[in-house]
This record gives sequence, C-alpha cells and structure tokens, in this order.
Amino acid sequence: VQTSNVDAQILLGKTYLMLGQYQQAEDRFKLATAMAGENAELMALLGITRLRGGDAQAGLKDLEMAAEKAPTDAGVRSELAKAYMETGDTLLAINLLESSLEKANEQHQAEALLILAYLRASEFDKAIDLARKLSAQFPDNPLPHISIGMASEGKQDFATARRSYNKVLSFKPDDIQAILGHARLDMNEGNTAAARQRYQAVLALQPDHAGVLVSLAYLLDREGDTDEALELVEKASKADAELLEPRLILSDFYLRRGEAREALEYAREAQRIDPKDRRVLLVLGKAQLGVGDPAAKQTFEELAEREPDNPESHYYLAMVKVKAGDLRGARNSLHKVLKLNPDHNQSRLVLGKVELKAENIAAALEIARQLQ
Repeated sequence: VQTSNVDAQILLGKTYLMLGQYQQAEDRFKLATAMAGENAELMALLGITRLRGGDAQAGLKDLEMAAEKAPTDAGVRSELAKAYMETGDTLLAINLLESSLEKANEQHQAEALLILAYLRASEFDKAIDLARKLSAQFPDNPLPHISIGMASEGKQDFATARRSYNKVLSFKPDDIQAILGHARLDMNEGNTAAARQRYQAVLALQPDHAGVLVSLAYLLDREGDTDEALELVEKASKADAELLEPRLILSDFYLRRGEAREALEYAREAQRIDPKDRRVLLVLGKAQLGVGDPAAKQTFEELAEREPDNPESHYYLAMVKVKAGDLRGARNSLHKVLKLNPDHNQSRLVLGKVELKAENIAAALEIARQLQ
C-alpha cells in the first residue's frame, strides 16, 4: 500500500469532517484503515466523526480504543475527555484529565480541559484552585480569569466574579466572554439597561454572535418588545445552523400563537441538531400534537420513559391519548401526573373531561368538587 494513498484518504476524510459531511468522512477513514491497518489516529478520527454524526456510543468506543492504543497521545486523550463531557460523563472526563496532569507534554491542555470539567460538575472550588495556578503561569491569558469568574458565579460570589472579568478587560478590553460575564451579573442584579449595553457592545464586535442575539431577545421579550425579540432569534438561527436555543424558542413561540406547522419546522431543525435533548423532544411532541401527527405518541412515550418522574411528560402523553380516543390510557397517564404533582389542576380538568366521555358521572363530579 502506498503511503501517499493512505494520506490522501485521511486528508479527504478530514476535509469532509470540517465540512460537516460525516458519512463521507467516515467512509474515507474506513478506507484508510483498510489500507493501512488500525492505528490510534484513524480510530480517533473515526470516533470524532461518529460523535459529530450523532452516533455517540460508537464514537466513544472508537476514542476509548484509540486511547488504549496510544495511552501517551495528548490529542487522543483530550478528544476522549471532550467526548465524555459532551455525552454527560463529566466524572469520567475528570478522572481522565486528572491522570493526564502527570504527563508533562500535555499538562496545560489537560489543565484547561479539567477546569471546564470541574465547572460542568459544579466543583467550583477545584476549578478556582486550578485556574489560579494557571493564572500564575500565564497572567495575561484570559482563560484562567474567565474560569474564576464563572466558578465564582456558581458559588454566588458575584463580587469576585466581577473582579475576575474586570481583570480580563484591563488587558483585553474587547474580550467577549468577560463582557458577557458582566452582562450575566447585571441581569442578576436586575440592571437590564447595563446588560443591554453590554450585549450591544458584543454585537458591535461580532454582529452574528448567535448566543448574544438570543440573550438580547430574552431581555427584549421581558420588556414587552416581542417583535424585535423574534427578529433577533430568527437572525440567530440563520447565523448558527447548529445552535439549538433559537430553534427551541421559535418553535415554542409559534406553538403559543397556534401556528403548529411553523412550530414543527423549527422543532425538526432542533431534532436534527440534538435528537436526544429533552427540550427538543418536548417541543417536537407538542408541535406534532398540534398538527395531528400520530408520531407525537412515540415522542412523548420516549420522553416519559427517559423522565418517569416529570409530570409534564405524562401530561402531554395523556393529551395524545385523549386525541386518539384512548380514554383508559389517558386516565392512567393523568393519574401519574397527579401522583407526581397533586396541584396539577390542568390534568385534573382533563381527567374530569375523560370521565365524562367515559360516562363515569360520579368520578367526574368528584373531580369537579376537587377543582372547586
């Protein structure tokens, strides 16, 4: 096998990966593996491709095998740690990164990732200790100070958080993360005018910053400017094709306006981005219910299975069953809701209607008394 042919396949695979064409990238990496045999680099590339393509389990397995084959490869270990965090296994990421600190060649990279893992795990004191250590080594690097600010926010030590963000702005006045940190603190203090100025400052630097567009839209919506808020959210959805938040907001907005078909379009976009996120399942199921799509039942069954203690999941599953004429199934789901949340009066009202439809007059009267 000529090495140049293998290199060409890997280069093509990386190109497809960068373009988001994950199946084509996977095909190239498989072909390179068939030509050159298994190695840590190809396993890692396959793992990253499968993760980004939505097959988390296969991606993790490939990255774990790559890490076994190359236990000292800093890049592979970092990708595996990121994958653990992306799939919610933060403790596994922390264990891997803490062991990586012993390896000098990946020290700083592992420390930076470990700080992020500590933040995600709400281990705020550990994040601050490690960030301060990094700050002593790299005093003009924003990352340690931003990390201290975020961890301090988590501890509700807002004064320390603001000092940390100010430190960053003292040597990097246009640092977006520091400006947004201040905006969060402004919002926490109820100072929406200051927060708005900071959001606008970020947009002056980066007009298509999708996260800021969404945050500013929330602020405007709270102040009653719904039309402008909607324009910003739509702009955010166009600015970042992989950002979930604007699509969830738009789907919910159109649902509240009774425009279920438009809501379903945005819900399907959200589903493409992250089909397992509970918020996606919720807006998707509600939109499917709104247009009379029978797939709503499967969506809410999946949500109820994943979150058996969430009354909302069972309530919407009951609504699907009512629409399908399954009164017995609806009754069972509504009883689950009321067991989990006895004050869920909307479920009690629907249950009363179900009993009336089933001609259980005594049960319907009892529910009416409870509602009174």
